[in-house]
Amino acid sequence: MSDAAPEAHVSLEKLTLAYGRAIAVEAGLMLSQAGEFSLVGIALALTLGVIPGAIGGVLVAAISISMALTTALAVPIRRISSAL
Repeated sequence: MSDAAPEAHVSLEKLTLAYGRAIAVEAGLMLSQAGEFSLVGIALALTLGVIPGAIGGVLVAAISISMALTTALAVPIRRISSAL
């Protein structure tokens, strides 16, 4: 189909080829944390009884920590990727 939208998938290989290794590494590290949508998925799983409350609590804590650490590590991540 000629009217189809271009594929929106971004891979590390495509980033590396287009922008170089430093940008690819920085993007990969900055995007590696769990996102807010995962909290919605956990809430749904808890509501439907798919996972027990104790596991849901641990998952929420881990996701929150990964989100906070990614923000806190933004400057060191840039320095690391720039050194490559």
